[in-house]
Amino acid sequence: SSSSFRRYQLRSDVYLGDDLEVEDEYKQEFSCPFCVEEFDVVGLFCHMDEEHQVELKNGVCPICVKRVGIDMVGHITTQHGNILK
Repeated sequence: SSSSFRRYQLRSDVYLGDDLEVEDEYKQEFSCPFCVEEFDVVGLFCHMDEEHQVELKNGVCPICVKRVGIDMVGHITTQHGNILK
C-alpha cells in the first residue's frame, strides 16, 4: 500500500545520502520469499511492494520466516526495524 511504501521510503532516504558511508551490516542481503532474488533490506521492501502485491497477503517474512498476515512491509518495519537503523 502507498502508506507502507512511504514509511519505508522515508527510512530508505537515510541510506541514499551522498555523504553516508554504508556499513557492512547494512549490506546484508535477504532472499525474496516469492522469487528468491537477493536484495538488501530496503531493496527487498521495494521489490515486494512493486512485484508481489498479491503474495504479500499470505507471505512468509524473509527475515524471521514467520507467516505474516496482511501487511508484510508493516511486519518487517515493526518487528525488524533495528535492521533499518
